[in-house]
Amino acid sequence: MLKIVMIFVLLSLIAPNYVVQVEAAEKESVTIAMRNNALNAAIHFFSAQKKCKKDEMSEYSIELHNIENRNNSNQTDCEKNPLQKAEVTDLIVVSSDLALVSVTLDFEDQAIVQTIPVIKREGKWRIVKGLYRSQADEKRINTDILDGIKGYFSSIKSGNEAALRKYAIKLSKDHKQIENLEKISSLDYHVHHLTMLTNTAVIADISVTIDNQANMIKYVVYKMDNNWKVIADRHLVKGVIPKTRNPVEVK
Repeated sequence: MLKIVMIFVLLSLIAPNYVVQVEAAEKESVTIAMRNNALNAAIHFFSAQKKCKKDEMSEYSIELHNIENRNNSNQTDCEKNPLQKAEVTDLIVVSSDLALVSVTLDFEDQAIVQTIPVIKREGKWRIVKGLYRSQADEKRINTDILDGIKGYFSSIKSGNEAALRKYAIKLSKDHKQIENLEKISSLDYHVHHLTMLTNTAVIADISVTIDNQANMIKYVVYKMDNNWKVIADRHLVKGVIPKTRNPVEVK
């Protein structure tokens, strides 16, 4: 687990020194209302999940993969494993139709921490569900997207600042310095699956190998300035830990 965390941190830190910083006033009019609308969609969905209101869950969500009898699926899920507590810990707007929300979810026997997309579809913001369900091995081939991913990893390996500006996006505003970059002896990647979220946003399942340690990472790849760019400092993650009925609070 420590190695996985280190790779996540490393890939988040390598690119930000060079990549394009997304400023609200520069690239798109990312307004307070836009952020609030995306946040409200997340709040409405998880509130409906706590109350097991299947129609409201469907109203504020969209399945990444087509599932028959979606309402029945929502009802079964929330009845079988009721959500006890939900907290939105972070939400960042990428564009006028894409945001990334981080949440903590408490159930009777487990706690979940995850970052998931919220997209605007047909004028309404919706949580994207089904990120971690099994999917086909086939990937939707789009040469431009694959070129963007290739440019991202190639520029990291070479330390090419100009290329990183072209192929990477940094959402946060901190400017951490990179140390010990020269200690990386190898960095390789393989694209396993591409899933379109919108016309300008893709989820890319990529196995990344650093110094012979491989991990599967879900990246968001976004089209900006007519180039496909990898979001460097926000990955789609999900962590699940078990819970007992009597957890011990550490004071």
